Amino acid sequence: MHVTRLKLANYRNYKVLDFEPHPGLTLLFGDNAQGKTNVLESVYLCAVGRSHRTNHDSELVAKGEDAAYIRADVLRGGIDRRIEVRLMRNGRKQIRIDGAAIARMGDLMGCLNAVLFSPEELSLVKEGPHARRRFLDVLLCQTSRAYFYSLVSYQRALSQRNTLLKAMREQDQRRSSQLEVWEEQLALHSTALHTARKGAMERIAPAASALHERIAGGAEALTLRYKGDLYGRELKDMLAANREDDIRRKSTGRGPHRDDFSVVVDGTDLRAFGSQGQQRTAALSIKLAEAACMEQMSGEQPVLLLDDVLSELDSGRQKRLLETVSDRQAILTCTSPPKGVRAEKRMCVQGGVLFPE
Repeated sequence: MHVTRLKLANYRNYKVLDFEPHPGLTLLFGDNAQGKTNVLESVYLCAVGRSHRTNHDSELVAKGEDAAYIRADVLRGGIDRRIEVRLMRNGRKQIRIDGAAIARMGDLMGCLNAVLFSPEELSLVKEGPHARRRFLDVLLCQTSRAYFYSLVSYQRALSQRNTLLKAMREQDQRRSSQLEVWEEQLALHSTALHTARKGAMERIAPAASALHERIAGGAEALTLRYKGDLYGRELKDMLAANREDDIRRKSTGRGPHRDDFSVVVDGTDLRAFGSQGQQRTAALSIKLAEAACMEQMSGEQPVLLLDDVLSELDSGRQKRLLETVSDRQAILTCTSPPKGVRAEKRMCVQGGVLFPE
C-alpha cells in the first residue's frame, strides 16, 4: 500500500500542493514552521478521519478561507482508491471515497492504513494510560471496522452512564434501573474491546522487543506488559456492586477504559525513569511494531509517517532505524538531510511550497 498522489488546497499554510511521494523513502526537509508536519498530518487525516494535533477541524483551514481540501490517491492491493476530505470553517466535514460520500466514519477505516510517529508520540512512554489506549484503538480501528463500531458503542454507553451518575450525585435521585441499561451495554461491548486489544498486544510486544534490540544495537531490552481491566459478565457484576462509589465520584471506575500497558527497558519503567533518547527509541519501536501488526492483520504494509524522528538519536540508531523502514513507503521530515541517508525522493519545504533538491 502506498500514497501515489497527495493534493491540498487551503490546508493550513498550503494554498495549493500537488505532490507524488515515492513508494520508498521520501525525505522532506527545511526549517521549522515551513509546513513539513502539515503534509504528514494531511495523510494521517485521510487514514483515520482526524488530525493528530487538534480536535478542531476548523484549525486546519487556511486563514481567510472558508474550506480546506485534501485528496489522497492510494494504491492498495493493486487497486487505485481516492480519498477526499473537505473541511469547513464552520466545523463540518465531508469525506468521499472513490467519489461517493460516506455515511459513517467507519466506512473510511482501512481504505488507507498509516502509522504516524511525531514528537507527540512520546506520550506513549511519558504520559498516562489514555495515550496508550488510544494507540491500541487507532491501530485496531484501521484494521477492523467491527472494532471501530464496538468502541463507539462502548464510549457512548460510558458517556451516558457517567452523565447519569453525575445527575444522581447532584440531584440525589435513585435511577438504578437506568444505570443497569448502560451497564448491560458496557459489558456487551467490553468483551470485543478486551479481546482485540489483548490479541494486538500479543503481536506487538515481541515485535517491539525485537525492533528495539535492533535499533538500540542490542544494548537494551524492551518489554511491554498489557494490563486489562474487567470485561463481560464480571464487569457487569462489578459495576452493579460499585454503583454507590461511582455515584460519589460521578464516573465509572472499572472497565476497558482503564486498560493500560507498561513500557519497561532493562527492568525499569520508562515512564518514571529513562533518558529522552531511551524514551524515543522505545516509542519508535512500539510504533514500528504497530506497523508490523497492522500488516499482519490487513495483509498490506501501512504508510509510515515519520516526523522529526531522527532528533535525539545517535548516528548508529538513526542508521539502524532507516534500514528498518527501507522496505515500504515512508515519508520522513527533518530540518536538514542527515549525512549518509539515501532517499529515493528529497524535497525542500519552504513556506508551504515543496522544491525538489
